Amino acid sequence: MAAKKQTIAIAIIAILVIILIVAFVSMPSLGGMLTGVSSSSACAVQSGYSCGSLIYNHTTAKLSATLGQSTGYNWAVVEILFVPQGTALSNGVPQISWNNATSLSNGLANGTVASVLLPASGAVSSGTAISGTIWARYSLEVGGNENYVQLGAINNLHAK
Repeated sequence: MAAKKQTIAIAIIAILVIILIVAFVSMPSLGGMLTGVSSSSACAVQSGYSCGSLIYNHTTAKLSATLGQSTGYNWAVVEILFVPQGTALSNGVPQISWNNATSLSNGLANGTVASVLLPASGAVSSGTAISGTIWARYSLEVGGNENYVQLGAINNLHAK
């Protein structure tokens, strides 16, 4: 009788674990279900940064993403930019105009995330892949020194 109860308890725990995994995968706010992303695509990040919920709209040529930082510092002034694959770097910084960068008017506090809508490199047909990186240009105080960091790398994000 005790063995049967133990078997039932293990089965219930296994079912709950499966339910939690399915819930995590299907909730964008938890980093799951990357709507509009092919199975071969992801937003690869380095430690201290987050990137998820990627959607590329081929009609508007805009990329939406949820980005965050946990660097130990509050960023007072922040601009975010999608940099197409193949863009040259100079001293580790992409050589691209920041005129179309998305500004975060309230900055980006340590341990927080923000949803952004980034202009991409021209409209592409539905089903076509785009690749590139997402960069931030930030300073820790208004008028402070500018810093550049790659927040994420995107490989083969398919337009929907």
